[in-house]
Amino acid sequence: MADNTHSALMIGAHLDDCEAGLGGISCRLAREGWKVVFLNTIGDVSALPAFQVKAKAAEFHRQAVAAARLLGADKICLNYQHNRLHPTDMRVTTDIAQVIQKVNPTLVFIPWPKDNHYDHVRTSYAAMEALSYVNRMAGGQPVELNLREILAYEISTWQTRDFTPDFYIDVERDIDTALAAMDSFHVFNEVTRRHYTNDMRYRRQSWGGNAYCSYAEGFRHLGPQFPIRSLLPELFGGDLHVAGSIQYPWGGIHFG
Repeated sequence: MADNTHSALMIGAHLDDCEAGLGGISCRLAREGWKVVFLNTIGDVSALPAFQVKAKAAEFHRQAVAAARLLGADKICLNYQHNRLHPTDMRVTTDIAQVIQKVNPTLVFIPWPKDNHYDHVRTSYAAMEALSYVNRMAGGQPVELNLREILAYEISTWQTRDFTPDFYIDVERDIDTALAAMDSFHVFNEVTRRHYTNDMRYRRQSWGGNAYCSYAEGFRHLGPQFPIRSLLPELFGGDLHVAGSIQYPWGGIHFG
């Protein structure tokens, strides 16, 4: 379904979160003609010891932009500081709402909120706040929203808790590009990059096993419509796999 009027906004906290959790599906949507935008709330990494040198922090930003481009995405970075997203600070919600208003996406992906990293949690809740009240939070000239679907994704296996996908998307064609994008963050040492890329690879292999394919990415449906009227079947066709085995809960019709 190639249509340049459609866009996907993929929201993450840190500069590599969207690359870690959404590499395959971002590649696929971009390849099929969608405008893909990565939005990161954490732009100021100066509190991290490894990035207190301004030149290295700037290099992190450059590599993040390049990694997003490899996946077919544009990158927008807000300027919140690492580990400083306070739950009562509504500025981040307003800033996210303004990006949503500007991009006016058809699909939005946000981090799963049950996560051990506070920046991920706050970004997830702020995104939902912004999506609930886009025009009210953003101010300015209101827009008629194109939003059809909100999906949650897992950033990494060692941080996320209780993430059970509702469905899987086959990403075998794009797995090498997704892994290459994560491996392109040379501000991380080789051991760290290998850890990140291995986590991506093994999780997608595991989900692929559930979806009867080699590599898949898993997502949860968060709305906004009920009953669910998902855009995904017309987007992905036979590459969309409902979670659960071929027997449960609906596969029983094939067994009498």
